[in-house]
Parts: sequence; structure tokens; C-alpha cells
Amino acid sequence: METITVTRVGHSASVAHVELSRPKQGNAMSSKFFTEFRETFKSLGSDTSVRAIVVSAQGKYFSVGLDLKDQDGVMTKNMSDKDMGRKIWDMNLGLAELQETFTAMEQCPQPVIVCMHNACIGGAVDLACAADIRYCSEDAWLSIKEVDIGLAADLGTLQRLHHTGISSSLARELCYTARKMDSAEMLSSGLFSKKFASREATIKAGLEIAEIIASKSPV
Repeated sequence: METITVTRVGHSASVAHVELSRPKQGNAMSSKFFTEFRETFKSLGSDTSVRAIVVSAQGKYFSVGLDLKDQDGVMTKNMSDKDMGRKIWDMNLGLAELQETFTAMEQCPQPVIVCMHNACIGGAVDLACAADIRYCSEDAWLSIKEVDIGLAADLGTLQRLHHTGISSSLARELCYTARKMDSAEMLSSGLFSKKFASREATIKAGLEIAEIIASKSPV
């Protein structure tokens, strides 16, 4: 795969470690990423030898969000000679596919732990909201950036954020303003459950808790 890597770790390789692997592009989410991520979670979800899943990212940033330069992306592929009605119809179909990507992770029967570091912007927040457990590093911060470029955070953030433990008031504030939320606030708000000193420490903790989960009964 081009945009993610998957390795099996832990006792009997029962933990799947999924890494966003476009560090030179800030792990921007391209059309290829959405396809690979969606198919990966559908595959892992049906694999009974996988008992827990950890999601992290390579490089400086967790993810800078949607890849607006992707020529095959949902923002550009429908800019054809079709009339406006058909363009909107095609775009809605494309958006449904993108939404299905993080729904595949949310509906995955195995517990999913997201280990976030540094920037988590736009679509990356959609991803984080679909996880079962969220850990972050000291330098982590997030921004629901869509409003600044005239978009709605409709790949999952608007639907899931208020179910993560934070107040409806704070969820609305973050969506309406696109302001940064630092790791201290992410922890105190209940959005993330633990904070660690570095990216490496965060991933280590995520893998450790995944192994504990994998050792328990799956029922």
C-alpha cells in the first residue's frame, strides 16, 4: 500500500498496528488513502486472529487532513463539463465513500486505539473521533479546520464529537471557530484519555494496552 502500513505485533501477532505513512506530505489524506484505509479496516474487522488495533502515524505530524492537492480527490474529480446537478450528485456519492472510510473503523469489532502526536487537522479529527480509545503526546494539538475553507466537518466529526465525552458546548465551539485545542485541553475535556511525553511513548503505551486487550476474552 502507498499511504498506510500494517504490521502484526504482540503475542501470536494478535495486535494490528496501522500507520499513516506519507510523512513527506504530512500524512495528508488523499483519495488513495481513503480507499486503502477503508479496505484495511474491512479486512482487519473480518480477521478473527486480530484482537486489537492501534492507529498511529509516521513523521512529524499525525495528519494535516484532507489532501487538497490530490488531483483524483473528491474536491477535484467532479469538476467536469457536467451540469451542476450532476456534479453535485457525483460529489455526494464521493463524500459517502469518504464517510464510509471512518465508519469502517468505528464499526470494526476489535477495539481501536488511536495514538496521536503533533498536528491533527480536519479529516484527522474525523478519524480520531471514530476510535474507541484515544491517546496523545505532549505536543499534540487538533483543529477542526473545515470552516476556514468553507467546508463542513462531515466525514464524522459533526456526527461523533459530542459522543466522545466532551460537552455539546465545547464541541460546537471547536467546530464553529476552528481554533486549536492543545493536549492539556484534549485531556481535561475527556476527548483523550491519556497523554505522554513523546510520539514514541504514546505509541508504546497504545501497543501495550492493545496487548492487554488482546489477552482478554473477545466476548
